Amino acid sequence: MPTQDQSLINNLIQQQNTSAYSQQMAAEVQSVASESHLQVARVVTAKYKIYVIILLILSVIVGANYVPKAWSTFQTTQEEYSQKQQKNWSLDEEIAHITSQKKTRKIAEHQQDLVLSCINDKTNCDSLDPSVSDQLHTVRSYLQLWGLKSDKMGVDEKKILKNLDQYLIRSEPSSSSSPRNGEIHSIEIWSGTLIDQKSQFYKIPISVKVVFPSKDELVSFVDNIEKYIISEPNDRILYHIEEVSYDMMAYSESQETELKLVAYYFK
Repeated sequence: MPTQDQSLINNLIQQQNTSAYSQQMAAEVQSVASESHLQVARVVTAKYKIYVIILLILSVIVGANYVPKAWSTFQTTQEEYSQKQQKNWSLDEEIAHITSQKKTRKIAEHQQDLVLSCINDKTNCDSLDPSVSDQLHTVRSYLQLWGLKSDKMGVDEKKILKNLDQYLIRSEPSSSSSPRNGEIHSIEIWSGTLIDQKSQFYKIPISVKVVFPSKDELVSFVDNIEKYIISEPNDRILYHIEEVSYDMMAYSESQETELKLVAYYFK
């Protein structure tokens, strides 16, 4: 019996030692595993840091080399777009303006008798189309603009002389029996100058010396140029007065006056 008890005690002691040893081994293994995981985590963290550093370096390189160029290209593209858009808007406005002008010219041609009575006699103005009455000065210039081309002389000087002598120099241009507002002493007609190649639009400098009895006759002559439309279309000429040499201090006296005109026409 004592022998069995001793054997049992020895077995218990052995088992206890074995269990303690197992626990110790397990603890050591767990410790080693923890250290191993910690080392792996440190290695992974270090790799990520390296990757982050590399990405930062690449970002700096890309930013320094490509971002300014990309930004410059973007700005250039934006400017080009804005310029093209502005050009399109300008073209649209020009097209709308030309379309409106064409429409007004057609109406003016249709209402030409009303335009003449309104401008020359100050009658029937209320009967004009609003688009015409709102641009009466432009309409007048359009109706005055006729050809001056001559196959023989280049410029139809006879038409210019007739326009001055039979219409502008009379107090009432519409009447051939109207008294003259002055006496023409000389007329100089220069060569035509091209203004616009596409439309063949020309201008001709003209110098006229006229003796006016007083300033009233001078005003009459100027009004005939600027505020009158000749009834006969073929005799019309569009003029612009560039210079008038008149002594206003002697407005009540007869004096020779030089007027520098420019006549416009399509060839």
